[in-house]
Amino acid sequence: MFKQLFPVLLVPMILVGAGCTQPQETPEPLTEEGTSEIHFVDGTYLLDLQTGLMNWEAAKIVTKHNGTIQAQDGSLQIENSQVVSGTLWVYMNSIKNLDIKDEKMNTTLVKHLESEDFFSVANNPIAMFSLLEVVSVEGLSGVTHRITGNMTIKGIENKISFPAKIETSQEGIHLAGTMELDRTLWDIKYGSEKFFDNLGDNLINDIFMLKVDMLFKSYVEDYEYDDSTERVCFYQDKMLLAGESYDDGCNTHTCQRDGTIFSTEKACETDK
Repeated sequence: MFKQLFPVLLVPMILVGAGCTQPQETPEPLTEEGTSEIHFVDGTYLLDLQTGLMNWEAAKIVTKHNGTIQAQDGSLQIENSQVVSGTLWVYMNSIKNLDIKDEKMNTTLVKHLESEDFFSVANNPIAMFSLLEVVSVEGLSGVTHRITGNMTIKGIENKISFPAKIETSQEGIHLAGTMELDRTLWDIKYGSEKFFDNLGDNLINDIFMLKVDMLFKSYVEDYEYDDSTERVCFYQDKMLLAGESYDDGCNTHTCQRDGTIFSTEKACETDK
């Protein structure tokens, strides 16, 4: 038998884009020594769900909107003081708008974002970011690392990169950054001047912003989890609730209350 951890990273409006902040003309050093070197303690770190709320901002020619979207789960894996893997899962049906005060207009906008014009949430309820690389950066104020990974939205995967500030403390690993995403890379074309002419004031910018400010806490195997801290698990494209199992024909995978998958081997049905 073995225990396999399925993480959840860094996500998510839509979730992250390719070069996010411009270098200053006169970069300020990160520290007095001018280095962004950070010592990571080996282990597994799970997203503190209270810090999983991300802020998004999108703009038209004459106006802009902002709101939030919720990361459902996430994790980082540290080996030999290096971030070697991480994943972030985001519930796309958690999109909220914060700037429109009229309840009816607010609901109309959110429903439109959930529709096939944008995120097609009914058919694609979960977006995922899978970490590929974390590289130290020196010489930029407020930036310690550049994060690269694969972002999957609407079933479409694209490689993206963004700058971030990563710090460690007794609480765990704190990660903050502002990301940019070109929605057209995920087949979200509505109101884009790349695909439509004469849009006028209905033109919507292709790039939108996503701000994350997350804490990943060290995973402790014997920690006593209560109902408020139960986590969901993800196995391949399936979401399991705490205590729920999935049988793939060769193994039974059970979701633990701490967000890990406990797998038991058995004779494959094809071998019988």
